[in-house]
This record gives sequence, C-alpha cells and structure tokens, in this order.
Amino acid sequence: MGANQEMQHLFLEAGDHEGCVAPSHPRRIEPLEAGHNEGFAAAYPPRITSRSGIALMVATLLIASVFVIGWRQSDKDILEHEGGNDVVELAMFNPSDDVVELTSGNFGHEVLHTDGVVLVVFCAPWSGHCKSLAPEWKDAASALKGVVKVGSVDMDAHGQVGGPYNVRGFPNIKIFGVNKNSPQDYNGARRAQGIVDAALKAVKDLVNSRTSGNTAGGGGGGGGGGNDVVDGDVIELTDDNFAKKVFGTKNMALVEFFAPWCGHCQRLAPEWKKAAKELGGKVVVGALDATAHTIMASRFQVQGYPTIKWFPAGSKDINSAGNYVGGRTSSDIVAWASAKYLANAPAPVIYELLGSAVLEDQCMNNHPLCVIAVLPAISDSSTSKRHAYLQLLKDTGDKYRTENWGWIWAPAGVHAALEHTIGIDKVPGVAMMSPRKKLFALSGGSFSKTGLDDFLKAVKVGRVGTQRLERLPDVKIMQPWDGKDTEEKELKP
Repeated sequence: MGANQEMQHLFLEAGDHEGCVAPSHPRRIEPLEAGHNEGFAAAYPPRITSRSGIALMVATLLIASVFVIGWRQSDKDILEHEGGNDVVELAMFNPSDDVVELTSGNFGHEVLHTDGVVLVVFCAPWSGHCKSLAPEWKDAASALKGVVKVGSVDMDAHGQVGGPYNVRGFPNIKIFGVNKNSPQDYNGARRAQGIVDAALKAVKDLVNSRTSGNTAGGGGGGGGGGNDVVDGDVIELTDDNFAKKVFGTKNMALVEFFAPWCGHCQRLAPEWKKAAKELGGKVVVGALDATAHTIMASRFQVQGYPTIKWFPAGSKDINSAGNYVGGRTSSDIVAWASAKYLANAPAPVIYELLGSAVLEDQCMNNHPLCVIAVLPAISDSSTSKRHAYLQLLKDTGDKYRTENWGWIWAPAGVHAALEHTIGIDKVPGVAMMSPRKKLFALSGGSFSKTGLDDFLKAVKVGRVGTQRLERLPDVKIMQPWDGKDTEEKELKP
C-alpha cells in the first residue's frame, strides 16, 4: 500500500471529511477521583483580581508549600527509616488473620465474582498510615467474619490490581457492594467500628437492591448482569464497566467510540463484528456509545466518530491508550491488531497451581487453552532439577507467547485427582487442556525442548489426538514452593 493510499485509511481527527464530528458542547470537567488519602488534590482556584485577594492567595500558597514540603519530608523519613530490604518484616497481615490476601491472580474470584459485599484496602507495607490502620482493619475483619469479606491488596506487589480503580494514595478503602464494577470509596473514620458500620450499611443496601429487583453489574454466576451485553463478539462498553472490561483484562484491547447517528460508524459496524470474531481470545474488541456514555468519551477527548483506541496487553490504565491508525475493513483491522499484538505480547507467567483461583484464571476465564505441567516431587528430584524444569517451561512459554495460552505447573502427587483426570501418569509430564470445549491432549514425547516444541506445534495446527475432559476436580490450596529442598504444604481453610 502506497503512502497516499495508507493515509486514506487513517481514522481522521474531528473536523475531517472522512469522520463524523461530534456536536459542539462545553467540555465537562470531572472531579478528581481520590480515596480517603493523606495528600493534596489540585483544584481550579477561583479567579482573583483584587490586590488584597492576590496577596491572600500568595500567603496561602506559601503556607501550603511549607506544609507540603514537611509532609513530603515526613514520608521520605518513613521510607528511609523503614528501608526497602525488610519486606517480610513490613507485612501487615498474615494467614492467621481474617483478612483475605488479594492478588492479581485471585482478585476476580475473591471480589468481582462474589455475591456478597467485599471491603478492600489498597495499601503499601512501607506506609505509616497503612500500618496505623492494620490493627483496626484486622479487628473489623474479625467482627465481620461470615458476614462481609474483608481483604487487602499489597500495591507494591500487585499494583496492577488497583489500576482500574484509580488508586493514588494509601490506604485507599473501597466497598464492593451492589455494583462490583463501580465500588464506593470509604471516607469514614479509620477505626474498626466505623468500618464495620459502613460494611453493614452496604449489606443492607445490597439486600434492598435485590428485593427491589435491581441487580447491577458483578456478582457470581451471572457474570456481571447488564454490563456484559455482547453484540456478537463485540463487548458493549459503558461508563460503569469500562474499567473492568478494558483496564482489567490482561489482553490487548481495541475500543471504538461511536455515535448511533454517524454514517461512518454504521458502515464500520459489520466490519468491526467480523474483526472481533477473528481476534477472539487474543484481543478484546469493544464498542462504546459516546453519546450515551459521556464520562469515558470525555476522558479520552473523543471529538469525532468513529474514534478507535487501542490498549496494550498487560497492566493498563487511561494513559495506556494509543490511536488506531489502520483501515476500516475487517481484514485491515485484524492485520493491524495482530501486528500490534505480536509486537507487544508479554512472555507468559508460569503459575504454580496453588488453588482453584489459579486454575480458573489460567484455564477458564482468560485463555482459550492452558498448558499443565506436572513435575517430580522434591523428594524424588532436587532443587536444581526443578529450577531447570521451570526454566524450560519459561523458555517454551516465551516462544509461544503470541498464542495467549495459560501456563500452570504443579508437583506430582499434590493434585492427584487432576493428574488422573488429564491422564498424566508419569512425571515430568505435560498436557494441554480446554475446559470450554471439554477436551484435553496428552503429550507422549519427552519433557525436553524438542519434545515440548513438537507437542505444542501439533496442538497449534490441530494435529494432536484429543480426549474428552470430565468435570475438573477441586484442587487443594497450597503454600507456594520456597525454591528449596522442601515439600509443598497444604493450607488448611
């Protein structure tokens, strides 16, 4: 395609003759979204013209600057005093507490896809304010046990979890209640009683919502209610579900901002649907009616239609958006998105199977297929051999990173029922599983670079024998391997 032809395929800015221009309207200034933090938020000051007013403003700014410098210095002193090498000592919660440890691997299972109210504190181990809150948070969790789930996210270790919720300071407390896609900020007292009172109020609101027939997004088996409406393979995006569906996915995302009256948007619609079907499993393809959902449209400064933004795979937020500059046919869209996907696809993480949340994340919710490797128990092997096996899996995963497969490993004998279900009777062994299609394939080759490559190539081109997958058994909740010559231990609920 020549330069001139390529330019003809670009999505043009507002005012250009190949796009629909949004009607003129004043831009809405959105308030800053901040939790109950100890910092400052900038605001637009009133216009001051009198000399006395200017003098007052200058004096105020001088006082504020001294306070800010002192506040920043105190934070610095805390950091320098606490240091960065005592992470274990800085942990605020432990397994014996009633506080659920939330991570990128279990947040969906423990929070977004539950039916009840969940209180979550986003914190950092080095934060003095978080440390002060910790005993109150533990007391609240104990008081609410069996009524409301209380969890915590270590933002140093799992910063991407807070991305969709604009977590900017610590501690940041949110209540996931009636609408899991739009949690409420908790701005009350940081005492156990205040936290408990807010939780019980959220429970009452949830009950009232159910009795009135209003079930907003989120919750267990329903998968998000009206916020999961899909037009073919295109996800219908709204102001409420945008963070979850776009920022919350690990996959690359393409989003069209459209107006129902726009002729260019109407002509794009069937091509967009075709592209979404072809890109399924690799790229999330969504569409947002910018005339109905103006908050997200204004945040991305949408001025003309259609406007298409893309978001890379992995952790993302509003600043991750890039402009789509491809053609408007399905083949153009697929070719452009595939090239971006290949260039930006991260190497997969090889997760240890520590519980059902890992199995659901890697094999059911986010990936069309998953690789499961069963390695010898430490008692039958050694630390060096296990590290070698894991490195082989990492290298193989990197080679096939564009396939969007999930990757799991487990020591032999820990999840015996799962091993039996997928036919692994010798270790090390590997199988490919598709719970959605209820099929699995077992590798008959060696657990080596060549053996794994031959098996995965055959899976990729559909030349491998498959077997019917029975219902997946429950898996144990385990402590992660410590990297030493010690056996894994089961965590008792």
